[in-house]
Amino acid sequence: MAIIKSIKFWLAEIVLLAVVLPIFAALFGIFIIILNTAGNLYGLIATLIVVMFVGGTLGSIRSCFIEGRERFIPCFFPALLLTTYFLAVWLIMIVIADGDFGSSVFYLGQRWFGLYAVLIESASSTEFYTTTSMAVIAPVIPSGGILAYSVMRFIISRQENKLESVAGWRGIVLLIVALAIAISGLLAWQTYDRSQRRVVNDPAREITESFEFGAYFPFTPDNKLTALNISPEFSLKKHWPRLNGATAVYPVYASAVQALYHNLDVDSVRKYVRCDRTSAAYDDLIHGQADIIFVAEPSAEQKASAKEQGVDLHFYPVAREAFVFVTHKDNPVTQLSETQIRDIYSGRVNNWLEVGGNDARIYPYQRPKGSGSQTIMLAAVMGKDKLRKPLETESFNDMLGLLRNVANYQNSANSLGYTFRYYATQLHHSPELRLLAVNGVAPTAENIRNGKYPYVIDVYMVTAGKPSRQSQKLIDWFLNQQGQKLIADVGYIPLAR
Repeated sequence: MAIIKSIKFWLAEIVLLAVVLPIFAALFGIFIIILNTAGNLYGLIATLIVVMFVGGTLGSIRSCFIEGRERFIPCFFPALLLTTYFLAVWLIMIVIADGDFGSSVFYLGQRWFGLYAVLIESASSTEFYTTTSMAVIAPVIPSGGILAYSVMRFIISRQENKLESVAGWRGIVLLIVALAIAISGLLAWQTYDRSQRRVVNDPAREITESFEFGAYFPFTPDNKLTALNISPEFSLKKHWPRLNGATAVYPVYASAVQALYHNLDVDSVRKYVRCDRTSAAYDDLIHGQADIIFVAEPSAEQKASAKEQGVDLHFYPVAREAFVFVTHKDNPVTQLSETQIRDIYSGRVNNWLEVGGNDARIYPYQRPKGSGSQTIMLAAVMGKDKLRKPLETESFNDMLGLLRNVANYQNSANSLGYTFRYYATQLHHSPELRLLAVNGVAPTAENIRNGKYPYVIDVYMVTAGKPSRQSQKLIDWFLNQQGQKLIADVGYIPLAR
């Protein structure tokens, strides 16, 4: 009978804490929404105060209905169980997010808080129902309510001399404190790590892997495309292959389209020449939206996607290019070894002094996941070494919430970045930018041609399976003398003959 009585008592406590408390708190929380404080720190604090007030009130009322004397552990076991559960879920969410305070885990994980999810969501969402960074600390709400309930129960029970034994309370407090310290410590470290990786975007110093496509679009007046210096050896008058590719290679295949695609104009050609960047280009090819793409080698994810769709990618090298590392011209460092580059981008080296420069922090910029340059960085440079977390910029959008993006290269004396040589010397040539030698070898045209520069890569024409007849004609043209002459005139290194 004693066991049954204890179970009934615990069930009643759990219903009070997990159902009644959040429902009453949600009713009071309507005033917070009316005051339009949801989604910011004030809204979170107001919600926490409401929940703790309701929890404390319920704890006081509950104590009045307890008859007889109680032992501490059985009395507070349900509250301890729920508090431990909520704190553990919160800790797991923080570990999974790994410093990304805009991670969807803070939104998707709300369901694990039961009815408290309503309070957490209202305290961490804007009027557009967008989750804000408050979602990271909003899980404190249920723990705060249960804590207030337990404290009031404990105080009143002690005052009325209803607790016959308080043995074990220190162990409970230590467990909760340990979880709280783990959560706060991890959040503090992640906040510090984010602050170290956050940079402010300065448009005056920014160098991106992009350019104004309109200036390079086929058949537009006075565009910047490279013209053939002699009449083309063949032309395509119908069944034009659909082309797509990396931003850096766009001037190559767009110039070919303008020279070889006949019976098209500036409007009708849009169907046949696009530049959706490396990741989207591979996706279009795999899903039949492009016939030939001009890109660097695919990432592991892109290879897996092709395999999953049953697509056999065919690669045709069309030009040679260098993967280069850049810094500001005022940086005294003029060259890095391959080992030094890996040490910097893995996080083992963080100061320019360690690689022969000034005593200053290194700001190692990266590129977004799936981009051509990031794929080459992982495959050709890092090897088995893991890349450090990238520098990022932060912005807030009312509709999208907190946005964190991989920061574009900011050209300062302490910056280090990587890109393709064509970007740095053609599309974004700047006298303030220095291309670093690697292992003492500069990325000159001659060193790319003879293979002495360590990071020489091939630019590919890629098809999904065997190319069509029209596509094969275009591929063959690019590989013959006239096509390779265009490659050189645009600014790439033609294939060795």
